[in-house]
Amino acid sequence: MRARTSLVLAALLALLLVPVSHALLPHASQSAKRHAAKGGKLRAPSLQSPRNGASVQALPTFAWAAVSKATTYQFQLSADKRFASVIQSFIHKGSIETPNTAATVDKAVPNGTYYWRVRAVSTSNSSGPWSSARKLVKAWTSAPQLVEPIGSATQVPVFKWASVPYAVKYQLTVATDPSFANQVLGTDTSPVTTQGTAYTPSVPLDSGVTYYWEVTPIDAAGHKGTHSQPAWFTYAWPTGTTAEVTDLNADPRVFDPLFSWTAVPGAARYEVEVNSAEGFPLGSKWCCTGTTIGTSLAPTKALANNRYYWRVRALDAKGNAGVWNEGPSFTKAFDSVTPSIPELTVNAAETSTPIVTWNPVPGASLYQVQLAPYRPLGCDWSQVGKNPALYQAETATTAWTPLGTAVGGSGNHIGPPAWPRAQNAPRLPSGF
Repeated sequence: MRARTSLVLAALLALLLVPVSHALLPHASQSAKRHAAKGGKLRAPSLQSPRNGASVQALPTFAWAAVSKATTYQFQLSADKRFASVIQSFIHKGSIETPNTAATVDKAVPNGTYYWRVRAVSTSNSSGPWSSARKLVKAWTSAPQLVEPIGSATQVPVFKWASVPYAVKYQLTVATDPSFANQVLGTDTSPVTTQGTAYTPSVPLDSGVTYYWEVTPIDAAGHKGTHSQPAWFTYAWPTGTTAEVTDLNADPRVFDPLFSWTAVPGAARYEVEVNSAEGFPLGSKWCCTGTTIGTSLAPTKALANNRYYWRVRALDAKGNAGVWNEGPSFTKAFDSVTPSIPELTVNAAETSTPIVTWNPVPGASLYQVQLAPYRPLGCDWSQVGKNPALYQAETATTAWTPLGTAVGGSGNHIGPPAWPRAQNAPRLPSGF
């Protein structure tokens, strides 16, 4: 009895030690088949480049070794280890799908730490396991190298700097303090940007002020890189010019001044002053009001006969004035030649209807005619002052003839009367 019991126990123990067949476990067999169908035959790709922990200025090309029986590959780049923040770029279900063994990301990403991995996909659209993730540090640290102006006085503020790889544009910051708190070009919300590596400001700077400037690169996605080391300069606006005056009329009887000067770089307009005193006192200013955008100016009103001094200065777009530049002095004298009236003639020496004519004088708008009685010692011009209404007249033409004015109201006339005197008509008999 004891021996039979031992045999039964041994049989039971042998039964318990027999390996369980997959046939006896249908659920386990189906799970294994599904695992094979999901890619159990595909191995994880072997990552090649970039190396784990690599630091790059911009995202590189990601490469891996080919996997047997793989038709495509799925690539993922994420901002976290768990790949919950996959970089979306031509993404299908969170991955870049490519038949090649390399992939690139077509969008710029900000500086930071990233992780990437790859898995193979078969013709039946079953995928293999993911490769182990690699770490990548994106650190775009290239800063622009400033070229000019640096540490000196400049006359024309053109900012220049060297280009930076992966930058599509640059932000220029100019301020009057080294901390860039008081910006003069652009603002924090509306900065000055340019795609080139040089910039000429459209707003004039103040002469004699020290400025500080720096440049920050910007990539295609708008991410800012490392700004340059700040530089400083002092802006000096050269406003000196060569001034001259010319006569617009070649006739010596008249002087029409034209003031001209060489252009001043950065000038928006010019101010001209003409003065009859050499020291340019305010009470002796003759011309001119307002400003001009050209480099020449002719007075709109005739100047009186005098000696004149003149000067010009440039104004920038903000209204800042440059230095005064004096031009050569000149004398304005009207008709100071002999004879003052050219070709003065009268139709006859003795006539009852004298007609006086002369040639025009350039610049004259009116002519003054004076007459005087002829005495044994010559013309008595004193009579003009005694009776100017009789012996003096004005005309805008180049000819004059007396109008029959009576001398002293006596009824006597210079020349014949304009009309014969009225006669008394005879009386007619009654009945007519």
